Amino acid sequence: MTEDIISEIEKLLDYKSSSSDGDITFVETDMAKIQEQLINLYTTITDRTLAAADPIRLFLNCIAYVIIMQRNSINYSAKMNLLRYAVDSFLDEIGYNIGVDRLPATKAVTTIKITLSKQADTTTIIPKGIRVTPGDDVFFELVDNATINIGETTTTAKAQCTIAGSIGNGYMPGQINKIVDRLPFTADMVNTTTSEGGTDVESDDAYRERIHLAPEKFSTAGPIGAYEYWAKSASTLISDVLVNSPSPGVVNIYVLLKDGELPEEELINQVEAVCNDDKIRPLTDEVKVLAPETVNYQVNLTYWISKDDQYQEVSLKEKIEKAVQDWILWTKSRIGRDINPSELIRKMVVAGAKRVDVVSPVYTKVLNGKYQISSHSVDSVQVAILEGKANVAYGGLEDD
Repeated sequence: MTEDIISEIEKLLDYKSSSSDGDITFVETDMAKIQEQLINLYTTITDRTLAAADPIRLFLNCIAYVIIMQRNSINYSAKMNLLRYAVDSFLDEIGYNIGVDRLPATKAVTTIKITLSKQADTTTIIPKGIRVTPGDDVFFELVDNATINIGETTTTAKAQCTIAGSIGNGYMPGQINKIVDRLPFTADMVNTTTSEGGTDVESDDAYRERIHLAPEKFSTAGPIGAYEYWAKSASTLISDVLVNSPSPGVVNIYVLLKDGELPEEELINQVEAVCNDDKIRPLTDEVKVLAPETVNYQVNLTYWISKDDQYQEVSLKEKIEKAVQDWILWTKSRIGRDINPSELIRKMVVAGAKRVDVVSPVYTKVLNGKYQISSHSVDSVQVAILEGKANVAYGGLEDD
């Protein structure tokens, strides 16, 4: 009897790694199985059969519910030790173990040109912390003291947003031009580069990808994976990196930002500073950080919806046109990705289109690391960008 009881308890507490959907679980969480095991255990101990409405059966069901909650907690806790599933602080701990910290929120930066109203007889110091604004609630301050020598009237200085995050990004040259903290003889302060580099705290998905790449950083030979890791470590805005070597000793690093945006000068300098660090760059490498060139295409198409779906016409049109925008974003979110109208049609049909007639773009295939376009080719260090607006026409309802 005792051996049977012990056997039943071991079955009940058996740790498993099984799942019907391919997901990983560590302990059984099927309610029906646990209820059956509890009832069998009770029957083995008491030699008593429980009727369907027996109060003891109801009590055992309550015990099964508690076991399910505990086992869900066990599964969750165990998964937090796996890179694929870990989130929040659990993911931070996995990164900490291999020396990869989550990237904190950073402040947008820009270059400010400072102009005096007249030449000074002595060296003029513009102290750090002096603020300038585009005129809204966003402020930029000088990072260091700026020096204007005798006989000169201008200099440039680095400035950063006073608030961390993406709020300070995207101010074009000339937009940040209102001096908040005025100094004598300071006539003008204006940005000469587009402000960029401001990021929010690194997301779990981006952090998880960097942790996955982290073993590459231990190499001292400058492999592609190591440069990809360090480039992505420069900013959470970076979504894709392509590394190649056009000649011995020369390393080109192409970076692409989220939503297919191209990096400006400030962010390129930021990545360059990281990848050229003496502790990262092999001594013989000449590292250049570049923005991908662009290859433009147009979207000109017509789609139809089945008459059987006429009562959903309005909602389907919205979904189909969103599918077009999703394809445009998907196409430009990876360096060297094909311009693939077949994927565009697939997305539109899945969204509810019956038929799609695409005039442009035409399929542009990547061959031997190059886009092959009619009689000429362009390097795969380009990204495909929509030219103008997508011309998406609705052809109406159509019989099947």
